[in-house]
Amino acid sequence: GVRLVGSEMCIRDRFNLTPMTIEDAIEELELTQHSFFVFLNKADARINVLYKRVDGDFGLIETTV
Repeated sequence: GVRLVGSEMCIRDRFNLTPMTIEDAIEELELTQHSFFVFLNKADARINVLYKRVDGDFGLIETTV
């Protein structure tokens, strides 16, 4: 859905997280025009965020609860 936050528009997306390896997530990110990709890491069943760095490399945020 779409909602207004102050004077900015906020678009909310929902999607199922697919368990995958970091290598698979890199391939998925490279297929998109997005700067980040959220996935369920197959190795530890945690939510990770893969992102493109300014220098062209990739960064990985590993979450914990």
